[in-house]
Amino acid sequence: MALTIETVKSYGGVGPDGMIQAKIDAFTDTYNCLLSSYSVALADDIANSYIAGSLQTSSGEAQT
Repeated sequence: MALTIETVKSYGGVGPDGMIQAKIDAFTDTYNCLLSSYSVALADDIANSYIAGSLQTSSGEAQT
């Protein structure tokens, strides 16, 4: 797996591709840090989950 628009969408991320890519681009430094600390599979899971969750929150899909 990787950190791509398609993987973020598979984790439940919603929104235009451009917005998802912008979130991925903003997360690049953190993703690289995750890769240096965890296995690729775990780093991918954390990154995709975080970005998908942030997109759901920004679109008003998450409940508080």
